[in-house]
Amino acid sequence: MKFILKLCKFFITWIILPAILIYVGWAQIYPLFTGEFTQHLGSIEVSYIQMARFIENSSPQFLWQPNWYLGYPMSVLYTPLLPILEYLAKIFFNISYSHAYRVITAFGYIGVLVSIYLLGKEISKSALAGFVSGLIFGICPSIFSLMYSEIGADSFLTEIIEPRRFTNLIRWGEGPHTISLFFVPLAGLFLLKFLKKGNKFTMLLAVFFSAIVAMTNIVGAWALILLDFSLIFGSLCEKDSEFINIIKKSLLVTLLTYGVIAFWFNSVFLSTFFREGGSSLNYWSMMFPWGLMGIIIIFILFYLFGQKILSKISGLSGTCMFLILTFVIVNTYFASGESKLELVPQALRLSLETDIAVALMIGLLVSVVINLIAKINKAISYGVSVSVLGFAILFFGPRQLNLSANLPKYTQSLEKTGKDLKTTNMYQVAQNLSKKVKADERVFVAGNYSFYLNYFANIGQLRGALYQSATHPWAEHIYYQETNGSDAQISLAWLKIANIGKLVISGQGDIYADDFKHPDKFDNILEFDEEIMGDKYYNVPLVNASLAKGVAAEISKVTTPVNAIDREPILQYVNILESGKSKLNIKQIQNNQYQISGNLEPGELILTQITHADGWVAYDERGKKLEVKKDPLGFILIKPLAANILINLQYQNPISVKIGKLVTILTGIIILILIIKLKNPLMTEKNIGI
Repeated sequence: MKFILKLCKFFITWIILPAILIYVGWAQIYPLFTGEFTQHLGSIEVSYIQMARFIENSSPQFLWQPNWYLGYPMSVLYTPLLPILEYLAKIFFNISYSHAYRVITAFGYIGVLVSIYLLGKEISKSALAGFVSGLIFGICPSIFSLMYSEIGADSFLTEIIEPRRFTNLIRWGEGPHTISLFFVPLAGLFLLKFLKKGNKFTMLLAVFFSAIVAMTNIVGAWALILLDFSLIFGSLCEKDSEFINIIKKSLLVTLLTYGVIAFWFNSVFLSTFFREGGSSLNYWSMMFPWGLMGIIIIFILFYLFGQKILSKISGLSGTCMFLILTFVIVNTYFASGESKLELVPQALRLSLETDIAVALMIGLLVSVVINLIAKINKAISYGVSVSVLGFAILFFGPRQLNLSANLPKYTQSLEKTGKDLKTTNMYQVAQNLSKKVKADERVFVAGNYSFYLNYFANIGQLRGALYQSATHPWAEHIYYQETNGSDAQISLAWLKIANIGKLVISGQGDIYADDFKHPDKFDNILEFDEEIMGDKYYNVPLVNASLAKGVAAEISKVTTPVNAIDREPILQYVNILESGKSKLNIKQIQNNQYQISGNLEPGELILTQITHADGWVAYDERGKKLEVKKDPLGFILIKPLAANILINLQYQNPISVKIGKLVTILTGIIILILIIKLKNPLMTEKNIGI
């Protein structure tokens, strides 16, 4: 009889409950497993699809991407995991990148419910509690949708509010975030197991899933930092906790995780990874030292409170900390009005992590109630557990039926709705610009025209996605001046500096058509070409459209502008740029390799309007290495040895990238040593529990 009961418990815990959660997610988004493109053209998902194509185009060297942000190293691709998975899916399953994106994100959308179930089960020691947590996150609206009307209004449904994660993925294209949500609870789960039991299996899984999360995007990385901190904090608060032991284990997982991802998380990548939402760094610097001291005191007091009071309920301290941290971060953003104060980068997007924290807390409270009843009468507690399970299904069932009846239509592909991407303005703009662009001209398009441009055309542009991968110091500032700035002369100057020859003012075909705040400024400085389907095309008066130009040596003495409207140095730079008499040709051999030829005037330098980065090297026709420097505005400046030139310009991985790869290799060796149980001061039976 006991065997049958154990078998039933196993079947319910590991098959029935996870299967229900899988169905909950699948029923909401099952059309996502079919088709190619989203019907919601304001989504940024095409950027992540295009990144997979960039990986293909730059392989096997995987060095440089010339089409976005004036050029950038592929080593700073800011959401590497999802595009890499798309790339592998195409290779092994022969499916398109766009279809791969839909399938992969669908798995992430469904899988997160199971991973929350597993984490909730571990925290509360109750499968029922974990199941309740998974149901709440999978079916209920975000807490912030209920608190703030503008968030609640951003919903597909009108009678009820769908889960926020659905809106984020389907309407806004947050594929990387969706993937990270699946892995974050798993990373936290195995860290928690490692802190408690300390075997190498759980350590390796904690490191593996933590590394996967870090490779998804910055939101997932911040979520994991907050969750891990909370779980470590909670473990320290538990009764009879071994403070030093927990700290050692935490440091071990942290160091091994960084070692595993160091091949990507090199100094160049880290310099761009936290760029989005960089205002948070300014806020914390202003808080130093008294504000930070106050926060430290609060944490100490909460730690003491956790030890004395919260530790009476296992898992409560860590869950409370995770809920408090995520809620304070996100609510501060919404409650701060127009200032939108970010305590961490991209605080807005951590609202889903707050919802996870709420779900875990409710699940934990359910287990507490059941455990209290069990202490009184175990038989009654079984009845209560069954009642809770039944209530959860009956309470959430009607809402899930409503969601599964109404949400799937929004996940249907564009083709399924009877539309064709080639009939959209995005496609037409890309095709028109392909015909209009001359020589090495870049183009300026805004909004979703920018997102879709390089899917249809191999043209250089100023944007393409978020600026998190941009290494050029002025790319984002230029974009802001063109779309928001009112100074026509400054706007024209920056267009010339970026070698932009064509500009499109978006019409109503662009969902973000209002990106241009002062479109009239272009009427007096640019040549109007034509209007097609409501989109206005302009020609920028470039004196020389080649990306390689002979310029006077005095360009290197121009003062770097203080900001993007620092008129004097900006106009001085343009004047020198346009005064060069030499006509040089530049030919792209590969994504990371160019050949520059022509004749220079005496004393001229070679300006290449491509982002300067450590790793660019130049050789003349005799193979002699030339001096490559960064000019005052972040472009490549080459000092030639002769007037008649034939130069090979090539980007190679800088030393920081090579060091990162070496660290990963060494970390792999260390992990192998740990696996085969060689002696190591950090891996003893005493401090790790083997």
